[in-house]
Amino acid sequence: MQGYRGNNCQRQWATYLIGLLTICLPDFSIAQQLTEQHLPWYIPQRSAPSRYIGSSAIIEYTSLQDLAEKLAQRTDGPYHLSIKLDKNPPAYWQQLRAIPPATSLAIELADSVMTDTLVAILASWNSLKRLDITGITGPRSYTIVTNAKGEKVFGSSIYTKRLSATGWGKLRSVQEVLISNEIDLNQAATVLRQLPALESLTIRQFLDRTIQNVPVEFAGLERLRKLTVSGGISWNYKQTFSALPDLDELVITDPDIRELNAGLPYLTKLTCLQITVFGRSTALHQLRLGGLTNLQSLYVMSRSQSAISLDSTLTGLTTLRRLSIEQTKLKSFPVSLLTNKKLTYLSMPDADLETIPDQIDQLPALEELILDNNPLHRLPAALGKLSRLNRLSVSKCELDSLPAAIGQLASLTGLSLNSNVLTALPASMGQLSQLRQLNVAMNQLTELPVELGTLPNLETIAAFWNKIARFPAGFSRVRDLYLTDNLLTELPAALGTLTHLRTLMVDNNQISSLPAGIGQLDSLQTLGIGGNPLTALPNSIGGLRRLNRLDLGMSQIRELPETIGGLTSLTSVSLKDMPLTRLPASIGAWRQVRQALFRLPQLESLPEEVGQWQHLESLTIESDRLLVLPEKLTDCQQLGYLSVTGKRLIGLPESIGKLISLSQITLDGRADSLSGQGIGKFTMLPAGIVNCKALTSLLVLNQQQFDGIEGMQLVERLPGLRYLSFVNCGLTELTGISWKKLQAFTVNLSRNRISQLPAGILDMPQLEQLNLSETNLPGPLNQFFFRRSELVQAFKKVSE
Repeated sequence: MQGYRGNNCQRQWATYLIGLLTICLPDFSIAQQLTEQHLPWYIPQRSAPSRYIGSSAIIEYTSLQDLAEKLAQRTDGPYHLSIKLDKNPPAYWQQLRAIPPATSLAIELADSVMTDTLVAILASWNSLKRLDITGITGPRSYTIVTNAKGEKVFGSSIYTKRLSATGWGKLRSVQEVLISNEIDLNQAATVLRQLPALESLTIRQFLDRTIQNVPVEFAGLERLRKLTVSGGISWNYKQTFSALPDLDELVITDPDIRELNAGLPYLTKLTCLQITVFGRSTALHQLRLGGLTNLQSLYVMSRSQSAISLDSTLTGLTTLRRLSIEQTKLKSFPVSLLTNKKLTYLSMPDADLETIPDQIDQLPALEELILDNNPLHRLPAALGKLSRLNRLSVSKCELDSLPAAIGQLASLTGLSLNSNVLTALPASMGQLSQLRQLNVAMNQLTELPVELGTLPNLETIAAFWNKIARFPAGFSRVRDLYLTDNLLTELPAALGTLTHLRTLMVDNNQISSLPAGIGQLDSLQTLGIGGNPLTALPNSIGGLRRLNRLDLGMSQIRELPETIGGLTSLTSVSLKDMPLTRLPASIGAWRQVRQALFRLPQLESLPEEVGQWQHLESLTIESDRLLVLPEKLTDCQQLGYLSVTGKRLIGLPESIGKLISLSQITLDGRADSLSGQGIGKFTMLPAGIVNCKALTSLLVLNQQQFDGIEGMQLVERLPGLRYLSFVNCGLTELTGISWKKLQAFTVNLSRNRISQLPAGILDMPQLEQLNLSETNLPGPLNQFFFRRSELVQAFKKVSE
């Protein structure tokens, strides 16, 4: 395995590396970067949640009455809300007044003018902190206009939305406002100055980079502490910044660099600046920041194809504490940044840097240094003088060796060296007494130095995809050990002494047996041993009482020991590509299992004891020998996802209606590799499926003689069904179906032998997309319809 840089991340294991980085270097973890608990967002059904806050839970509502009922069930107080304004009737406003106030409100504005009624309602929402107002794309008109060069070109104009003109002064708690997409920015800035507590304003234009002039009259916005401007917006930086004396943070995209230079000196209190350049990236070197005497945090990102110098840009800055230069190719390391003696964080990945100067030790306060994906080849010995450095990341830097001075980094807690060409690690690393996480994955290491085994604080080692043939000695304090894809042939008999071990991943090695001592790892929570030539598991495996994740596959194990039922803490189990024909009844004791995947080609049955898995949420089975599912499976009341792939399955349990939480079913009978015809034996849905009221998605694929008509007659009694697919199932007609009762948004009937399509299908009240491709229907109907209107037009063409 050679070290790699750039776009070679397309390899199959790249995603595995990313996952490991979140463990090996906790600062990479998005979850750990969050500083507060995100509240749930309540959004209208079929709204896109992509612009809502990070990892917040998304809860859909169908009406304000439905929203009120959902909120009444909450016991944890604050929440975020999204609404859509589009000629709402008076009753809508009455219902909105009755719901509890939200903390954040996102408004999708389809009306040309935002109603005063809404502003009046919000005046009573004393907990409202944030407003997010976005215009829904409206019609455009196109004309021929003359550009600045006197050329005749096509121009477009949009029908912008306007905010309410009055009442904003009563919204005394709103501190943050985001305006985006086709809002009249001049008018918006005028009315928003009425907000007495406004501190943060974000203006974004996403569509066609439509130019709007931000007004220079910011006299009423002197209290702004943060301003974010992105998209196709032109404005006068000098006049704007002179009206914002207290601005502390500025985030700007694609600025005019010369105009920005003229305006920045007015921002005497600015401490945080973020500049992203997608367009004129070659002008970035003209940026001058030396006059910002209070600047502490600087983020610069561009996608320049040619290297630039930022030395002049940074000259004069002495107060920086954080500096990030992202995706910006540099001619050389900007030595002018070395005057920032209080700099604690420096990140310059993907910069094409070939050297780091020996003067790097002139940054005595540096705590984090990130230089990933630069062709450095070597690190300077002066790096060892950074006594406060606690995190160093030099992944994908083509390093073939490390300086011995790296052992002098006495404060280092996280070290990432993955994806280089290292063949050995220096023994001096045994001096890194504070080291907690070490990532040396994807190098050419043949062993880990014994000195590492004595480090008292080392908790996590990622050394997968190397050439390590011997299990490392020592490491008695290690909690997470990743040795996947190496050359290990055995695990040590003393493995059981690693009592702190929580994660052991040794997949894809050459291990033929497991030591009995593995059962003594009483702290072990995750075990990955797939891809090894194992023929059996030791009986002691059942001693892993705290194991919550088991990944076992690609081996020659024909039978699992009964003692495996002792894994009573399992929450996730994956058994793949083994010649197992049965699973022991003792697995019924896995009562904490939430996710189970069995990809076992020869599996003939599941034991009835799986019905004891009361916490089971997801079950995926792939087997060409499985005929039926156990009836007791329907005792798993929390089961929400069921997927069965195999050509011999003949039916589902008659009592499936007991699965009141079941929301998704997929039944794939496989297709013949030559003809493409479905070869599955599944013929009929059980009548009890009508009691699965939570079902939203039903996919039946590649079955020989599936009764699709009866299937539709059953699912028309499921009001929550939104996605319905009967694909390659031998359907020849669609008769006797009450289309008005089917509530699906998307229906897929492709690859069937349907020759006639009843016009009644248009009676489906929620239908949006319909796939009729590869059927026997006439040409206009034999396609995927992305909109109902396209289907209507196709019917007209057929009838002509």
